[in-house]
Amino acid sequence: MIREVFLGIVIAAALADRYGWKRKQAVISDIGEEEYQDDDNVIRFPVSFKTSRSNIKGAQVEYCLRDKNDPSTVITGKTRSLFFSKKGVAREYLFFSRKYLKAGNWVLQVRMTHGDCRVNPLYRLFPIQTTQEKNFYLPADKVVIADD
Repeated sequence: MIREVFLGIVIAAALADRYGWKRKQAVISDIGEEEYQDDDNVIRFPVSFKTSRSNIKGAQVEYCLRDKNDPSTVITGKTRSLFFSKKGVAREYLFFSRKYLKAGNWVLQVRMTHGDCRVNPLYRLFPIQTTQEKNFYLPADKVVIADD
C-alpha cells in the first residue's frame, strides 16, 4: 500500500514538473523584432528567447531558411546547444550568406527543443518544443551574384 502511494506521488510530481512548472523550459520570444539586418556578405536575423534557468543542458536551437517560390531550396543552420545561456531573456543572431540567397519571398523557421533531464524522464519522452516562423521579402538589390 505504501509503495503504491509513493509511486503515485512520484508520478504526480513528474507530471506536474513537466507539464505544469516546465522547470527547464526554453521558449522563443520573438524572431526579428525589427526586419533582418544586412551586412556586407551576410543577412542576419535576431532571435530572442527566454530560459527559466541558466546553463540548460540539453536544450538546442535549430533553424532553416526556405524559399517560398522554390520550396526545394532550403538553407539549414547548425544545431546549437543553449548550455551557456543565462536565465531570462537573451538574443542571438542567425547569419546566412547572401551568395546562397535569391530575390523573393523567404520563410525563417526556428525551433527550440529541450528533452534532457536526469531527474524527470518525461522530458526525454515528451521534449518541450517551441517553433516560430517569420516571412520576409528579399529584394533583388540585396542578393549577391556568385562569380563562376
